[in-house]
Amino acid sequence: MNKIKIFKTIKYTLGTLSICTLMSIATFSTQTKAEVSGEKVTTSVEAVTTKPSESTKTTETTKPAETTKPQETTKASNIKKSILNPVKSKVILLDPGHCKKHIGARGNGLKEEDVNLDIGKACRNYLNKYSDVTVYMTRTNSKCVKKLKLGDCLTARNHLAKRLSADSLVSFHINWDPEKKRSGAMILAAYNSGYNKYVSTTTQALGSSIMANLQELGIKSEGFWFRTLHDEKYKNGAKADYYSIVREGVLNKIPSLIIEHGYVSNKSDCNNYFKTAEQRKSLGVADAKGIINYYKLSAKNIEGGFQTISGKTYFVDKEGNKIAGWVKKDGKWYHFNNKTAVMNKGFFKEAGNKFYLNPKTGEMTSGWFTIRGKSYLAKGNGVVVTNQIYTDGVKSYFFKKSGKRKNGWVTYKNAKYYFSKTKGMFKGKQKIKGKRYTFSKKTGKLRKKK
Repeated sequence: MNKIKIFKTIKYTLGTLSICTLMSIATFSTQTKAEVSGEKVTTSVEAVTTKPSESTKTTETTKPAETTKPQETTKASNIKKSILNPVKSKVILLDPGHCKKHIGARGNGLKEEDVNLDIGKACRNYLNKYSDVTVYMTRTNSKCVKKLKLGDCLTARNHLAKRLSADSLVSFHINWDPEKKRSGAMILAAYNSGYNKYVSTTTQALGSSIMANLQELGIKSEGFWFRTLHDEKYKNGAKADYYSIVREGVLNKIPSLIIEHGYVSNKSDCNNYFKTAEQRKSLGVADAKGIINYYKLSAKNIEGGFQTISGKTYFVDKEGNKIAGWVKKDGKWYHFNNKTAVMNKGFFKEAGNKFYLNPKTGEMTSGWFTIRGKSYLAKGNGVVVTNQIYTDGVKSYFFKKSGKRKNGWVTYKNAKYYFSKTKGMFKGKQKIKGKRYTFSKKTGKLRKKK
């Protein structure tokens, strides 16, 4: 990313650094489905004739690839209970920086947005070997993230993390500097402002874990880079972090950091780490290992595949057992009846949580989805939002006990609110059906009627 002169910098290592101009990033639409991709560490036995994949029609970003229906195969007998569960998994949002519209740095015949995407996909694919993590990406192609309608191309990325209720957001970049000898990787993380302290602590610890793995590839470490704004402060009076990805992460209480993998302006960095697809894959794998080490991911996938027996779909492991409960396959979650091991579809409840599984493929749904004209929203772990006010970083909505989104007047916890179909929760002074009302600018509670 292009470097610019800084006015205020806090740095833990290596003296004064010139800074990289980062295009901050944020995304996801009010109705967009981010691509899922989390899987477990083990190899999977593709005993499947085919695998379900087409997801429910949601307004989320990406759709799972269509596949053929499971074929009739040899019958399995025993039923084995799975101990996996998406609710207990970490939700990670990976963000390949920039896009074809908001391009990144250029150098030595390389385009940053393309390099970032390759690194992100490699990181996702490696993380998908684990089933105690569920992975999403802000983009899986060159299109602008703004299409998600969660803000501009930059802020939409953090807003998606908020909607998914992600455990962290990791943004991939490569650097640029007019001094072509400049080389090495650096981490842009939240500084110790004291505001939402957990975020700064996590970004620095996670960043250290990732950097350690990058160094094993031979990349020089430039350490952490911290920068603040002069005219914007957090609620505790501390100066806000400069980079949008980092700052919005602090505000949304979701640890968000940026990895600069080296300099596209440096020929050596390019030749050794960015030039080939295999080199970019190595960077993504190193990032993934850093995430795995920090979150102590260890759960393995159940090896096996989908089978159709007497017209019903099962997941059969390599020993021939039908699996009951949750299964993660190719980064997607499926649930099989706890007694019969038959694939569940549509709405179902477990341990007090409500889920929606694609009625055709059985794939767990996340993000916005519509059933019989009614809107619902599921978090990144698949849990449908119910009986609460929920904010996606852009708008706030109210969801009934059934999970249906409710518009109009709502009484919730002894307070009155108003939710517009297009604008979400009303705040401040508003006019409704010719009458004027005043709502709290902070909470949206009705204050007084004129």
